[in-house]
Amino acid sequence: MTTHYLEEAEQLCDRIAIINGGKIIENTTKRALLHQLDKETFEFETAHPLEASPSIPPLTDVEFTLTDETSLRVVKKKSQSINAILAHLTDQGIIITSMRHKTNRLEELYMEMMDHEK
Repeated sequence: MTTHYLEEAEQLCDRIAIINGGKIIENTTKRALLHQLDKETFEFETAHPLEASPSIPPLTDVEFTLTDETSLRVVKKKSQSINAILAHLTDQGIIITSMRHKTNRLEELYMEMMDHEK
């Protein structure tokens, strides 16, 4: 299968080759490829509107982005505990009503690979 839709490739393929400028820069299993990705992205919905992204000093390497007044995108390293992030948000009075793991991980990895190719 050939596709430019990385989300589709992630759902349907066991092996993936990434081509840049006609050159294969990666050809491996989906599992091995995704293992290279050091980050995970989560989408949180909050019970109450937020005016700004939270600032949590002990979690300086976690990225918080307010995508609308009740939607918070959180990017964390795979090695970090999601429980610690949720505990710190709770301590700040931020109630999370739902959480979704962002599924287009291949797209994130592809973007990182292209940044390194420059």
